[in-house]
Amino acid sequence: MPVYADSEKIDTSQIVGKWQCNERLDYMGYDAQTSMESIFTETGKYSDTSKIIFKNENEVANFKASSTAQWNIKGLVLSIEHNHLDLFETDNELLNKKLDVKTSLADPDVLEFVIKKLTPKDMVLNLVLFDTEIENLSRICTR
Repeated sequence: MPVYADSEKIDTSQIVGKWQCNERLDYMGYDAQTSMESIFTETGKYSDTSKIIFKNENEVANFKASSTAQWNIKGLVLSIEHNHLDLFETDNELLNKKLDVKTSLADPDVLEFVIKKLTPKDMVLNLVLFDTEIENLSRICTR
């Protein structure tokens, strides 16, 4: 896990509640756009419902997914762990098999994000991969 200056303490009560989040990335040559409703509870439970579109010049696929997990914060890092995929639907099973989207969404490994911004109405999270913060891979959330 990355080590960040602990000069800022995160007030976990600011994260609790319902957020509308968006993220976009290049995934194996496809433009992947996700919009999700994420819910963080005071007891550390997390749930989300996502709509994901994968597209390139030749193909488009729509996915819908819901998952439940646990969340916690250490320093400026938000962790989502013990992920369980509760629902998965697609309109393009061939692209799902090609990109292995369902397996990726069902991965129980811990997701880590650096909290870049947190206000009562806005939250920006940068994904952490292999102990490195990915500056251009942000989850932008509002409520």
